[in-house]
Amino acid sequence: MDTLTVVHLETFEVSPMLQEVVSTITPLVAKNGNRLEVRCAEGLGALQADLAKVRQALFNLLSNACKFTSSGVITLAVVRERVAGANWLHFGVSDTGIGISQHSYYHGSASAEPRPADMYNKPN
Repeated sequence: MDTLTVVHLETFEVSPMLQEVVSTITPLVAKNGNRLEVRCAEGLGALQADLAKVRQALFNLLSNACKFTSSGVITLAVVRERVAGANWLHFGVSDTGIGISQHSYYHGSASAEPRPADMYNKPN
């Protein structure tokens, strides 16, 4: 059965949305002794997108960074770029956590090899 994804396009200011995401994620960042760095260009302006989906995507990326980083730094960076005559916002999340080796990236088939996430999901 096919599912339909509904997108609610709206125009919203990026900076207040980022402040909300940062406010929501801050307790999770502190849980493992991490520090959050936010690097945003001034004047990010507005974005036309599905606000809930953008916010959720950023929260998911930051949550994953928190899960696999201890006593480290998680960085949220946002810049506006002009590419081929169009304005784009680039959202980036990076961390100093355990990372994923190139060998462990998912390439479209299942692997029996342990992944970094498996280190945290072992039964007691």
